[in-house]
Amino acid sequence: RFCFFVLVEATVMTCKDTGDSLTLDVDSEGVKTPLISAEEKELALKCINEFEAEDYSNCLKDLFELEQLRSDDYKVFHNRAIVEFYERNCCQVDNLLKALNSVASQILVSLINPETLVDSSHSVLFFNYAVILYHQKQYKRALSILNRLQIMNESLDENLAENVWFLLLEVYIKLTQPENSFQLINFIEGSSSSSFDKCNASSKSSPDRENKEKDSKVSKDALSESSRVILSEYKIKNLLLLRNVKTCKKEIKGLIPSGNPNLSCQFLKAQLEYLRNNFKKAIKLLNSLPSPFPEFSVKGESVGVFYYNNMGCIHHGMNKPNLACFYFQKAINENQTAISSLKSGEGNDDQPLQTIGSNLRYELLYNLGLSFLYAGKLQQAFDCLTEAVQVYHTNPRLWLRLAECCIQVNKPNNEDDFKFNERKQRLIQKVIGCGVHRKLILPCTNKTPELVLEGQSGAIPVTQMEFASFCLRNALVLLPDESKLAKDTESSGKQEFYSLPPSSPIKVSDIGGLRCAVLCASAYTALCLGDFLLALKNSQLLLAEKCLSGPHKLLGNLYAAESLVMLNRLSESSTFLSTDILKDMSLSLNLSPNDKLDRESTEQVSLRSGKEWYPGQIPLARLVLTYNTAVLHTLNKDFDRAAECLKQCMTKSNVNDVPIQVVTLSIYINIQQGQIDAARSIIKQHCPHYR
Repeated sequence: RFCFFVLVEATVMTCKDTGDSLTLDVDSEGVKTPLISAEEKELALKCINEFEAEDYSNCLKDLFELEQLRSDDYKVFHNRAIVEFYERNCCQVDNLLKALNSVASQILVSLINPETLVDSSHSVLFFNYAVILYHQKQYKRALSILNRLQIMNESLDENLAENVWFLLLEVYIKLTQPENSFQLINFIEGSSSSSFDKCNASSKSSPDRENKEKDSKVSKDALSESSRVILSEYKIKNLLLLRNVKTCKKEIKGLIPSGNPNLSCQFLKAQLEYLRNNFKKAIKLLNSLPSPFPEFSVKGESVGVFYYNNMGCIHHGMNKPNLACFYFQKAINENQTAISSLKSGEGNDDQPLQTIGSNLRYELLYNLGLSFLYAGKLQQAFDCLTEAVQVYHTNPRLWLRLAECCIQVNKPNNEDDFKFNERKQRLIQKVIGCGVHRKLILPCTNKTPELVLEGQSGAIPVTQMEFASFCLRNALVLLPDESKLAKDTESSGKQEFYSLPPSSPIKVSDIGGLRCAVLCASAYTALCLGDFLLALKNSQLLLAEKCLSGPHKLLGNLYAAESLVMLNRLSESSTFLSTDILKDMSLSLNLSPNDKLDRESTEQVSLRSGKEWYPGQIPLARLVLTYNTAVLHTLNKDFDRAAECLKQCMTKSNVNDVPIQVVTLSIYINIQQGQIDAARSIIKQHCPHYR
């Protein structure tokens, strides 16, 4: 809610209350403020009461009358603009902005420059502008104004100071700054306790006002209780952001009254169970939301959208991506229904302020795109993420997901290469001739990438490897310098997060892992497009990363070796194919050591991953390295060593886990060595129908 200037307590200059009358105060230049007459005081009080009672039409009439008496008072103009805005159901925000800027020019300040806020009597004007910026999702601009107001906290009215605090907490959450939120919460709690002590001291020193202060004390206690509940909710939100489950559970127990949780508390509790992987309990909590639900036009929030989105997230965490897609699509439909319910004109000017930033279409499309990607519906995932990236184009993780859609269209999985019983049926492509003239044609295992047509840009959003390369270049450019961020984190002593809207924020220590994923995908894409120098460069950059997981290390070595082979630098590639790289390596996509430490100290949980990486076992990884070494020896015409490597592949591994390429290479080596009968026996062994 916007703040309303209280003319009785503060005029253009500063008026000090010394009992029942107001005295003059003088500003720094010695200019006196006009006295407030009894008539003006009574009229101003009437305006305040009418505004609080939401009787805006009568309030406007009295403000016009007051404006005639105080034509030079900018606060009257400001209050009239606020009342007119509320009378229009908080629509026509542009008109309000024009009025606020007009008032700002009258008092020689600039709303877009918080440094011009020097006089605390101008604070309400800047606060109202920050409220508009918040609803327009301009959080950083709102933060600069609120930080300036926080500096002037001691000179602000108590109600205004409280509004500044709570809006600042909301902005901190939007910008993923939980540490700053906790500092402000501690400051608020300390300020509240000190102000309560001052209130008790003043009540003891002025017994003649005992009857007056009895009524005000009740309202202050009620306000402090409501503020305590709000602060507890903000604590829980920040603890959930930090995924500090243990402390969050204690805080929720102290917040929710037994048997009577409100809507907000129920959502917070469901999110806690979701982070604890108690998915059934989270679903039960969401299905028992207390009614009635607030109207979208009043609060700017649709409970239906939140419900279906959270249900989609829960089912995604349960490894049920198809069900998650169903709920996300329901959320998108609910969001469209809520937006369509507003009687809007040609633009946002006829839309209530609280609903301007309430359209969650692109956030929901991002969630839906991820679930489609996990479900293997690549084209649908690509379409959703392409639409989401038009708004969130600075998110490197989103660009990576788009590239993954293109890569999976080109190469759905690795398991097909290891399905020996199925692939051996295609060992022989076709047969030519008959009798002694019969010849068997072996298939070509190398697939040439489908290049874009000449004159077609790789930036056109289609599921091709050229667009994947374009996406990955964008992701690399957008990734921050984690070393610089890590130094800032160490100097501040905070656990900093890097915001990646609309996806969840990422810890600064995890940015390196995201960079590894982008570099790995970039190396693979460059190999598919035949850009072997770029593939080698990305592979070397990947292997130089500090926080390198086992799968990324294996792939980095394989991609580097293949790049060098394609560049005819065979002697250099052998160093990347040594099985020594598998020592002390884990091929599971589990938490890094730092994340495990965080989990032990704060019970920080992670959601279940989707498909397991393949090959996810060390013996299969050793088989792949040995096979590639055999290919390298074959290219060097060292067929004996190549045959020995292939023998190791067949003897030390389960036959069903051997890629069909091993059999094909074995046939080729026997033919090159003149061992035609051995090649025939291999074909007869695996393809008896060609005897």
